[in-house]
Amino acid sequence: MKNVMESMKKDYGYVEFGGEEYVLIQDAYLDGTEYVADAIKVGGDEPDVDGYVPIYKVKWSIAYPDTEDAGDACDWENPADVSVIGAKFNLEDGSVF
Repeated sequence: MKNVMESMKKDYGYVEFGGEEYVLIQDAYLDGTEYVADAIKVGGDEPDVDGYVPIYKVKWSIAYPDTEDAGDACDWENPADVSVIGAKFNLEDGSVF
């Protein structure tokens, strides 16, 4: 379980929001007028009987719309919102349901 979390944290990073830590499970991408990425909450959700935990959507507002580099478009350390979505992530093998 820790290996999947550590691998995702290394590959995609993590953010803190509302006193919780979220490990990204994908690169952030532009979705209309904001950047978003899926994530899993660290230590907050117990896996179900099949080893799955909820997936969260992390959203960042575009702070610098005139930049040409997406890496400079947002305040990446301060997401605008985090909300749970309907999909689930398996902590043992990294699969999504």
